[in-house]
Amino acid sequence: MMKRPRTFSKRILKFRKEECMKLIAFYGASETGKTKAIGKIVKKLKNVTVVKLAHAKLSFDKHGKDSERLLKSGAGMVVTLGEKETVLHSPERWSIEKVLSFVNSEYVIFEGNPDFPMPKVYFGGKENIDELTVAVAGEDFDPGDEEELVNIVINLSLPPIPNLNCGLCGATCKDIVREEIERKNGYSKCVVLRSFLKVKLREKEIPLMPFIQGMIRDSLIGMLKHLKGFEGHGRVEIEFNL
Repeated sequence: MMKRPRTFSKRILKFRKEECMKLIAFYGASETGKTKAIGKIVKKLKNVTVVKLAHAKLSFDKHGKDSERLLKSGAGMVVTLGEKETVLHSPERWSIEKVLSFVNSEYVIFEGNPDFPMPKVYFGGKENIDELTVAVAGEDFDPGDEEELVNIVINLSLPPIPNLNCGLCGATCKDIVREEIERKNGYSKCVVLRSFLKVKLREKEIPLMPFIQGMIRDSLIGMLKHLKGFEGHGRVEIEFNL
């Protein structure tokens, strides 16, 4: 299972920021070796971001006490710049989409079971296995084998799906990821991934059918081509407030 090559087409992702980013989650009960396994992977794959999911309230260490007081006073966010590190404190739990917008890594490994469709690796038996699970520790691979762990991340991780559940393709985003895992070219069905025009309202992307995208693009080009400096090629960005 773990050495099965990925078959998704990078061509359909070429207009998206996350083109080179691939996700995978390691989940299961506590003390089953997830953190240790991720540590082995990070040592071998240098361009990795790890996102640890916690369900309890986070505690602040010595350097975070002032941040905690500022957050309680009403600060929207507190960023602490240390000599060699940066710590960001937010008073709210971020969505996976918001976290990914801050990440610029080739691989993102989640420790925990995120509420976001992506391939998942299970640690700790066979109970409550998620339907997007691509491998089970101790059955499909040796969790102590560094090479096998790296192969799992390289071969079984996938680029992020938009997770809009817009229904334009007739399926949910989770269905699309499951089909991609099963090598049924699920990503090729996603209308949003094939988009050449994106519209966002308050940072949330609005799904558009291809013919609507074409209408908007053609109308904009018809107006912009009369402006001095318009070259007719390249990326165009337009922002306005409602």
